[in-house]
Amino acid sequence: VKNNLHMVFSLLQMQERGSTNQEVIDQLQTARLRVESIAALHNQLLRNPQGLDLGAYLRTLITAVVACLANDRQVVTHLSTDVLDLHANTYSALSLILNEWVTNSIKYARTGDGPLEITVSVRTRPDAVCIDYADNGLPPPPGPPAAYLPASSGLGTEIIQLLTEQLGATLTTLPDHPYHYEFCLPRRGAA
Repeated sequence: VKNNLHMVFSLLQMQERGSTNQEVIDQLQTARLRVESIAALHNQLLRNPQGLDLGAYLRTLITAVVACLANDRQVVTHLSTDVLDLHANTYSALSLILNEWVTNSIKYARTGDGPLEITVSVRTRPDAVCIDYADNGLPPPPGPPAAYLPASSGLGTEIIQLLTEQLGATLTTLPDHPYHYEFCLPRRGAA
């Protein structure tokens, strides 16, 4: 699996380097990051068969997305995680969702002259495991949606919606802050 994921990653990277069309490069870069998030998870699970070090994994994932997309933009991350014991498929879904959020923050969040700050908090509650994600992007100005807002019907949004449904989770977004999400995954057996 690791070799196959690396091969797909390398093929996407080769296509990316061979293109002169910026839209194609952006799409290949996004696809490569999705594959990389799955490969990083697989690698962490191989290293720690007794359980995933969620904090270390999320740091690796966020660092990879930032390194690929941030270019000259300064990005500061704040991460706190509770110890979790979830099924590997759940971690895969969570990593893809987080990958999409970080990508959107880097592409669309307006922070003026300051750095982009991304905060991720994973906590357990008696009834759910929740991920709180936010960045310090400015709220959108009143009026029609602008070019800096993430597409509400793009592939990334569709991936997040499908994975949320597949996991039976809830996703809440603040209407006045497009980059603040709370994703809650119900615990099995919780009332």
